[in-house]
Amino acid sequence: MNLQNNATKNRLLTFHNYVAIIGIDWADQKHALATLELPAEEGTQPELSTLEHKTEALVEWITSLQKRFCYGRIAIAIEQRKGALIHFLSAFDFIDIYPIEPLSLKSFRKALYPSGAQSDPVDATLLAEFLLKHHGRLRCYRAQSVEVRQGAQYCEHRRRFVDERAQTLQSLKASLKVYFPLAIELFDDLSSPLANGFLQRWTTLEELQTARPASLRAFFYGHRSRRKQLIEQRLKLIAQATALTTDSGVIEPMSLRVKCLLEQIATLSRSIARYDKWIASLIPILDCDGIFASLPGAGNCLCPRLAVLFGQDRTRFGSAGEVQMMTGSAPVSEKSGKKKWVRVRWACSTFQRQTMVEFALASVRFSKWAGAFYDMSMPEDPNADKPTYTVLRKLAFKWLRIIYRCWQTRTRYDEARYIESLRSSGSPIWHHLQKTNSLAPASL
Repeated sequence: MNLQNNATKNRLLTFHNYVAIIGIDWADQKHALATLELPAEEGTQPELSTLEHKTEALVEWITSLQKRFCYGRIAIAIEQRKGALIHFLSAFDFIDIYPIEPLSLKSFRKALYPSGAQSDPVDATLLAEFLLKHHGRLRCYRAQSVEVRQGAQYCEHRRRFVDERAQTLQSLKASLKVYFPLAIELFDDLSSPLANGFLQRWTTLEELQTARPASLRAFFYGHRSRRKQLIEQRLKLIAQATALTTDSGVIEPMSLRVKCLLEQIATLSRSIARYDKWIASLIPILDCDGIFASLPGAGNCLCPRLAVLFGQDRTRFGSAGEVQMMTGSAPVSEKSGKKKWVRVRWACSTFQRQTMVEFALASVRFSKWAGAFYDMSMPEDPNADKPTYTVLRKLAFKWLRIIYRCWQTRTRYDEARYIESLRSSGSPIWHHLQKTNSLAPASL
């Protein structure tokens, strides 16, 4: 028994062809490091140190690693998937990065330290230990092509600007409702150059009603709004409007706020247009086979987002299921005793999940089978709660299998071909299409 224990104790730990494992508990200014040289004896404690987040310190640390380990391969475990440190480390060929989910590390720490004790050196040590013991369950980070990484950044940043503009528009509407609600009635889209220029020129109802009809007509014509009936309707509304309030204590501060919000909206719109230009220049590279452009409802906005979601490396995913889990479309099943339940998968990329849900919603209008699936999944009772998000997530789950197959085979999506496959398999979606006469008789 003692001989067996000694053999276990003296057993050397190895990990592939790596010469060292490093756990990094990253921070804004200083990173905690736990370095374990391989092969190592059972029970060997890693070497603890700290590293300042400065370019000179990082470069000096990389140089010292190369000299110490003779340019051998090093595995680094880090609780991060993107950021300045990841970008820095991924530039070195001798380093393999293994991102570890924060929830995984939290559970691992809780299992070993039930008291809840926590410190940066402890987390760095746990990261190194987690990688050493569970490397078979972890995926090594592989940077995609420059174009894919650029496109992913452009798309995500653009979406943030769109969200900021939407929030600013809500603030603009709320401000106009206080003292100038007529402006909301005059324009359907307050972010348009027409509405922006109009409100910049006439910020209050008093200013607007003192303007001559000829000046208003000239303004509309100058901003490419030339429908005579619409112009006359607007002029009538302006002439008949009554001020909601005449209190200058309300009107003057709110009119200044409106002008500032209009400037923000105009700036955000210009920024979004610049991003659209850069994204459009990458589409021929990101979607060289035209796969994502062929998807119904993708359009100029969702096509590049879908292209960067899948990338250019066809070996990146082993199955469609991996993409479904990454985007949060695949549900999570839990079972305990005789009870079993299914819930939404929240451990995923929020932006990628948003991309697939938005594409699923767009496809309802442009794809017959997607529209049929959406209709048959919604409750028939008009008073019942509409589980729109749940239905769209399920539709995204189906779309991902189709897109993955097209992506792997470099084949453009064919709506007629897929509907024929639904007919051949006797899918309920096909029967619903027949029931609602969504298909022309010639295709039956």
